[in-house]
Amino acid sequence: MTRDAGIDDVLGKASRYSRREVLLPNSTPCVATVSLQPPPALSDVADHRRQRPRTSLRRPLAVGAALGFTIAIGLEILRVTIGSNLHVVVPGQCYRSAQLSSGRLTSLVERLHIRTVVNLRGPNVGEPWYDEECRTLKELGIRRVDVKLSGYGPPEDGEMNLLLDCLEHDPGPLLVHCCSGSDRSGFAAALFLLLRTDADLASARRQLGIRYGHNPFGAASLQGRLLDAYEEWITQNAKSHSPANLRQWARDVYRYLEWQDPNPS
Repeated sequence: MTRDAGIDDVLGKASRYSRREVLLPNSTPCVATVSLQPPPALSDVADHRRQRPRTSLRRPLAVGAALGFTIAIGLEILRVTIGSNLHVVVPGQCYRSAQLSSGRLTSLVERLHIRTVVNLRGPNVGEPWYDEECRTLKELGIRRVDVKLSGYGPPEDGEMNLLLDCLEHDPGPLLVHCCSGSDRSGFAAALFLLLRTDADLASARRQLGIRYGHNPFGAASLQGRLLDAYEEWITQNAKSHSPANLRQWARDVYRYLEWQDPNPS
């Protein structure tokens, strides 16, 4: 096989090349190959360079966004379940929370200018959390109201009316709190909205929501059923909600004994 034939056999299969015969001085003819394929347009190269970063960043950005959302949800769950569970009921008027340490309570009172703290756990002299709260509020010169509510049972008649009185008349801003800030605090916050704003029952019920840690399907669902009983009463009597009607229902219609479980477990 001659040199020309060998080169021709190897390169002849590349269809994108053309063959051109070149005669060199004092040598036998050989075959050189010249590419006739046009170079890519500059605009195509520029488009390719612009598109590559978008394609390569799309997945990391999506993963980062999903991770950030998951972390945010996790932190909020921790804040509600084991943290302060602090929420605004009405800006500058009423706030709700779980039981706070002396330091957190002091910081909150000073930052939000709280004037009245409504303790929904009732008086518990001798309990460290209660004695600490009493001492802290006394040093700060803040009014304290003790209302004994249960997270799983109905309030006594006097406690129900005491709660309504302090929510409606005590100087604000108010802070209402129980132990976890989920059930009793939600009920008090709903009553505040019904007494001091133009909120309807549907809006007030949102204070008893899962986002605050409230379980509407367990024993704590009693808080929502109390609001249901009030709504049923105004419906049966062709009334609409008003602070006066709510006070009338609590004073003249609601009875603690009627809400007692006849067969407690």
